[in-house]
Amino acid sequence: MSDIEKEKPFRNPNRARDHLANERTYLAWIRTAVSLEHVTHFCLPVFHQKLQNRRFHRLVGRCFR
Repeated sequence: MSDIEKEKPFRNPNRARDHLANERTYLAWIRTAVSLEHVTHFCLPVFHQKLQNRRFHRLVGRCFR
């Protein structure tokens, strides 16, 4: 065995798994933020319209009976 092979640093076998788990967690946070942004962007105008238009309120009420 040569000196170069003896001096190889110890590689953590779980390093790749940990890195992928961290990436999945980060992507889950991004996905959650984008989802909340979409819900806010699309639902607020609907609620504003509902307050302006009572007919819309009755229509939504009929849909969820």
